[in-house]
Amino acid sequence: MTNQTTELTNLNPQITAFQNQLRHKYDQENQTAQKGQIVFVGSSLMEIFPIEKMQQQQDWGLHYHIYNRGVRATTTADLLAHMETLIFDLQPSKLFINIGSNDIGFNVPETEFKVNYDQILTQIQTRLPQTKIYVMAYYPVNTTADFWEAHEEHAALYEHRSNGRLNRPTSWWQN
Repeated sequence: MTNQTTELTNLNPQITAFQNQLRHKYDQENQTAQKGQIVFVGSSLMEIFPIEKMQQQQDWGLHYHIYNRGVRATTTADLLAHMETLIFDLQPSKLFINIGSNDIGFNVPETEFKVNYDQILTQIQTRLPQTKIYVMAYYPVNTTADFWEAHEEHAALYEHRSNGRLNRPTSWWQN
């Protein structure tokens, strides 16, 4: 973990207690949850995404209930340690995973991140072979960047950014 990330994390020393409390709440809710539904799992980006509330307020015509099992400050190692509560208890038919940002922010070695992610996916495929898995992008954490400073410098780049460019074949971004 970088010094800056450590300092930011230490601003709230109760984070572990909060995580445990939230996972305990999920444990309780899982007792009455419908199996085979849709689950969103990940870190704070997922936790604050009000998908369950949105589903309650709007008729999307879904025949599934959506459960959000996001927990802030979660890394791939944390998800591995708590997969029973966050995933397996619910036996989802569809699973959306957004994890990895904190691994980057906490300076987890890339090899450890990849091994953890592989174990997450392997365990899900082994225990829930019928579950469709959707891996969402994880976002790097940059606690010190001055994004406004580079705005003009990158303006031309932003003009040419499009979803079509992002949908290029895999080999485009792997080279």
